[in-house]
Amino acid sequence: NEYKSYLSMAEFKDLCEKYAGALSGSVTTIDGLSSIQTDIKVTEAEKKTCVDVAFRKAALKVALGDISRIRGFVELSFQCSRSGVTSSSTPFYVLADTFDCLTLDKCQQLFR
Repeated sequence: NEYKSYLSMAEFKDLCEKYAGALSGSVTTIDGLSSIQTDIKVTEAEKKTCVDVAFRKAALKVALGDISRIRGFVELSFQCSRSGVTSSSTPFYVLADTFDCLTLDKCQQLFR
């Protein structure tokens, strides 16, 4: 089984931006994330990597929102990891990136 990459760097960047835009916007479920259509031929491994990157990019935008949106986003990252849509480390990076952007008071609110 030889690995064949189909994405150029420009296509990878575009696909990551597409997923990040959806995640920082209206996508709040795994089904919503899975329904994003792309004209770019991509392997499952490449898609997973793009979604990993997209979660981290979107976390920086979502962290500016209200606490319920942040909590939902973090929970979605865990759901995606459990279902294999993202890498197992992605939720932890999302949490770390989110904590870097929040005040201590807002960080505490995530656990209430």
